[in-house]
Amino acid sequence: MVQDTLKKIAHLVTLYAGIKIREQDYDQFTSKVQARMKALGIATLDDYYQLLLKATQMKNVFLNYQTSSSLQPYEQEWQNLLTSITITETYFLRDFNQFKVLKDNVLPEIIDRKQREARLGTLPSLRIWSAGCSTGDELYSIAILLEEMKFPWDRWNFLLLGTDINDIALEIARKGTYSNWSFRQVNPEFQRTYFRHRLQSWMIDRSIKSRATFQYCNLLHDDFPTAHNSLHHFDLIVCRNVFIYFESQAIAHVLQKFYETLNPLGYLMTGHTELHGQNLKIFSVRNFGESIIYQRPEKTRSPLNATDGLATGLPAPKSLSESFSTSPLGQNSPIASPLNSLDLQLLNLKKLLGSEKYLEVLETVYQLLQNHSNCFELFVLAAEAHANLGEYQKAKASCWRALEIQEFATSPYLLLAHIAEEEGDIMQTKQLLKKVIYLDPNAVSAYFYLASIYAREKDMDKSKKMQASALRILQKLPDELKQSQSYMGSSWADLEEHLLVIR
Repeated sequence: MVQDTLKKIAHLVTLYAGIKIREQDYDQFTSKVQARMKALGIATLDDYYQLLLKATQMKNVFLNYQTSSSLQPYEQEWQNLLTSITITETYFLRDFNQFKVLKDNVLPEIIDRKQREARLGTLPSLRIWSAGCSTGDELYSIAILLEEMKFPWDRWNFLLLGTDINDIALEIARKGTYSNWSFRQVNPEFQRTYFRHRLQSWMIDRSIKSRATFQYCNLLHDDFPTAHNSLHHFDLIVCRNVFIYFESQAIAHVLQKFYETLNPLGYLMTGHTELHGQNLKIFSVRNFGESIIYQRPEKTRSPLNATDGLATGLPAPKSLSESFSTSPLGQNSPIASPLNSLDLQLLNLKKLLGSEKYLEVLETVYQLLQNHSNCFELFVLAAEAHANLGEYQKAKASCWRALEIQEFATSPYLLLAHIAEEEGDIMQTKQLLKKVIYLDPNAVSAYFYLASIYAREKDMDKSKKMQASALRILQKLPDELKQSQSYMGSSWADLEEHLLVIR
């Protein structure tokens, strides 16, 4: 029981921050959790899990809902836990070859291009983000590179931004004070030139320190690109030795956000093997010998559109919410009879969703979650509303929260499939649809959806196989059910008739 609860806490950490607790790390993770329990005077693991769960639900971590100031103690515990479990091991010029590529190739290319692109009478801009900056060694190293390149700071609009999820590490970065251990891979001249010795530590030169800005960011949960916190239009994002601690799906989510946050021709630098197994088709790969770096293409590719119909002529949906074979109030969670107050509100929310009043849906969902924090339907409705607003990260987080409540539900996987296609990840789309079919072999919509994808890929054998499977299922269903259910704006009955004609 204790081990099961610990795994639930670890799973919550993954949902909150993307961090994967590996089996070999459970002993250390257990000690960190127990230390937090002792600090709070909490007796059992289950009580601590409930506190974290309450914090995520009341703060609406997955829906980015603003709560009252009375919830601050709950919110703070997440920061305390993450600060204790995140690793801040770093040093200046870590992986010298990558910094050499930055100095010799990437930064000169960016600076030259941005200078040529600058409008007459305006200053060129340079925006660099060290994501997962820890104690700031990496960002200050980049600032020093620019200084050595004689970058004309006063003639540019520049932002050198470092973000991290560890508040203590960020405070060290802002102070700019380091021990000798931070210089273990650099020559003494570097240390003497850009730092001032004071007692047992070294303080970074004030002019270098003034170039950098640091702020908190949860890469998985926080919104970006967004204008309100500077996380937008970067020319270079450096995120090294961060993804090694992330769960694979969390990496994929953050990569998509990085892509959207880069300027066209902007660069992403990660650790050498951190993206193994990830779908990197949205990026161009640049091989500089010492390091491979990923670049956003100049002409931004448009994600494949989930509204494309089958090559055989099936209609396309007007919105993502129309593409479900069942509503979030359908087969996964039937409404009880007689209807209670929550049931009525769920029905009203579904009507609002159908009327494309997505913001009203979210406002009501947030209110209801205060008292119904484990309501599967509310999270699915929120996911659909966010998806239709184009807020895919929030939609995906809501889907995963719904699946934590009902792990064998299919509607969240269907929506995740549509979002994956919108983001251009067709392999992930197909995997999610196959997951739906595994959970529900009679999932008509999943068969139609796969048929559509295979048709667009010119794999007509697989497309016809999916259509045949859908037809076999439809022919066994009662007529009233086929009339009441739909896919992509057409009733199942119409789709059955269409398949019989083209067979």
